Amino acid sequence: MENLKLTNEGIDAASEKMTAYFDENGIDKKEIIRNRLLLEEVLISYQEKFGMEKEFSLSFNRIFNQLRCYVRINGESFDPLKAESDFDTRLLGSLLDYEGGTPNWTYRNGCNVTFFVTRKKRKVSFIAKIALALILGVASGLVLKGSPAAANVQQFANDYLAPLANAYTGLLCVMAVLLTFFALPLGINALGNADSFGKFSKSSLLRMYGVMTAGILVYFLIFLGRVDSRADSAAISVKALYDILIGFFPTGLVAPFLNFNSIQILIIGVMFGFAFLAMGEKGQRVIELFDSCNLAAILTNNFLNAFIPVYVAISMFTSIVNADFAALGSVPMILLYAAAGFLLLLVFYTAVICVKQKMTPREVVKHFMPGFMIALSSGSFGACFTTIINSMLAFGAEVNRTTFIMNVGGIVFKPAHSITFLVSSVIMAGIYGMPVSVPWLIFAALLSVILTVAVPNVPGASASVYALLFTQLGLPAEALVLMISVNAFLEFVMVAVNMYCLQGEIVLQARNIDE
Repeated sequence: MENLKLTNEGIDAASEKMTAYFDENGIDKKEIIRNRLLLEEVLISYQEKFGMEKEFSLSFNRIFNQLRCYVRINGESFDPLKAESDFDTRLLGSLLDYEGGTPNWTYRNGCNVTFFVTRKKRKVSFIAKIALALILGVASGLVLKGSPAAANVQQFANDYLAPLANAYTGLLCVMAVLLTFFALPLGINALGNADSFGKFSKSSLLRMYGVMTAGILVYFLIFLGRVDSRADSAAISVKALYDILIGFFPTGLVAPFLNFNSIQILIIGVMFGFAFLAMGEKGQRVIELFDSCNLAAILTNNFLNAFIPVYVAISMFTSIVNADFAALGSVPMILLYAAAGFLLLLVFYTAVICVKQKMTPREVVKHFMPGFMIALSSGSFGACFTTIINSMLAFGAEVNRTTFIMNVGGIVFKPAHSITFLVSSVIMAGIYGMPVSVPWLIFAALLSVILTVAVPNVPGASASVYALLFTQLGLPAEALVLMISVNAFLEFVMVAVNMYCLQGEIVLQARNIDE
């Protein structure tokens, strides 16, 4: 760590030291220039605020594959990244819009801390590794599934590969739980008070549930043609809906974390966040502890993400060698209707972002694709969490709001699941000869939206929700068994579509709040 003054000479010295450090560690020249300009702009903002005689400290460190440069200056709280009203016209604004790491600013114990993050350039991109792992897993699974030793291959996959993948999945789930629990109070604290939180939540949740409700309404109108006039038109079971909603509330502190119950963890995290706000200065001390824990969780998650390509290859190989392709032959309409809904969601968010942000579809897809590909190949919220956060920061979204929406949206916003729930219910009713009445269809539509929050962010978790959904709708056990087979393939696509839509919401909600 070195102390310098906010003179022009001190700013030049700091930028030279950053340039030398990044250059020694093999950072791309364009990224070095960008970070150097960002550092100079930040220091100039500090100079205008605190004067030339004020000292600042400059330090560097390396965490896994990340290189970091820290600027610390004592004094009153001042965010140099949002220093002026004409922010969008400044050089800093254009630098932050560039596709790269976004600086972060925090204020702790009377010290303004701004740090710059960059990564060593990969010889092979992470997305290319994911795509290669996906191809290898599927291709090797198909080849060996049709070989004479198919039975032995399946046993090996189930005895050795599946437990390994499950262990890694468990680690990702643990990290997703920790990231959610720590980030929610931090997000509430960053918003500042209950009023701003309420405005933010209302805007976010209304849009999210509006999208899910619109999708369900479209399919409800389509499926009205399947209503049987001779079907029993019994009233909707209000008690069943009530029992499901009551089950969302935690009855203990430990069980939600052990069971990866996302909605209960969300409720606990929000309660903690408001409690910390009410505690005032004492609450800020706990927030600092949560901030440190959240950083530790993010770094650990980054380390685990390095093994995602291996996990993808193993998971896809195991899924293929165990797949019952014959089961899919009886339910092509589920796949067709679900695929149409997924495509509409992707097109809708791409079009809205293009209009709002004045971007081309190619640019939007370029930003959204890393998280989409990881979710598609892993079926895991935890696996793509950090990648989506980084992609959205590169997009220009603000870090605290991005993290908050990511955590809340990852729990309550699952439009692909809601569509699939309704589609599978109606199609299965037709396959097994169960008459569909209007009240039954309304009940199925309501459950398809409500039960999305009951889906834990764990690969394959939809199976437990299908059991609850089909039981409430009176569908036979055979329908559940068949749907679980279909879900083994749909789960990956549903999670990927949800993550793409959630990235769209992050961009839209951040824009709405700023406006």
